[in-house]
Formats: sequence, C-alpha cells, structure tokens
Amino acid sequence: MEKRKVVKNESNRKSGRATLVDTGRLRRSIRKVRVSKTSAIIGTDVPYAEAHNDGYRGRVKQRVRAHTRTTIHGKVNVKTHSRVINLNLPRRRFIGNSAQLEKQITRMMTLEIRRAINV
Repeated sequence: MEKRKVVKNESNRKSGRATLVDTGRLRRSIRKVRVSKTSAIIGTDVPYAEAHNDGYRGRVKQRVRAHTRTTIHGKVNVKTHSRVINLNLPRRRFIGNSAQLEKQITRMMTLEIRRAINV
C-alpha cells in the first residue's frame, strides 16, 4: 500500500489522520437512534451528515470569518462577510444498507429458524 503524499502546508496534527477525516465529529456521532423488538435504526444528529452521505449539488451561503491574508503586497485584513457559492459535494456513503450486514443477518436468521424447527 502506498503512503499518502506529503502536503506542503499540512500541520503535524493532520499528517497521521485518516483520509477525509478532520475532527472525527461525524464518525463519533453515529449511534442507535431507535431500538424495538423487530428493528434497530442507526443514525446521527450532525447537520452535514446527509449531504456527505448522499452527496449535494446546489447553491450554499458561505460565511467567512475575519482573517489576515498574506499577499505579494503584504498583509491584508479581510472583514467578516458572506457569499453564495455553487457546491458540488460527491456522494461518500458512510452509513446505509450494507450487503455484508444483510448476508450476516440472513445467516443468523436461517440458523435460528433451523434450530426452532429441530427442537
């Protein structure tokens, strides 16, 4: 397996992290939402989860914090402002139906049914 390429301005804090994971908030937020005798629902309450899981294409209002930008002419102070951008976020599934999980559940159910019939 190839190592990840070194990014020029990447901090040491980010250099060893997983690909596409910044803070880990979304990963940590996945939990049981509802459990009953016949079903279990797994989900998250993070507002951007749906856009990442299903993808998103559209216009978004982006809020920019005040900061200092370094240019070839020196440092420039940028005021807080907002702007509308076109966003194309590709679908990157992290939660949903799983063929592997379905296969395991089918095996477990078949085994339980056979046990019940043989008793």
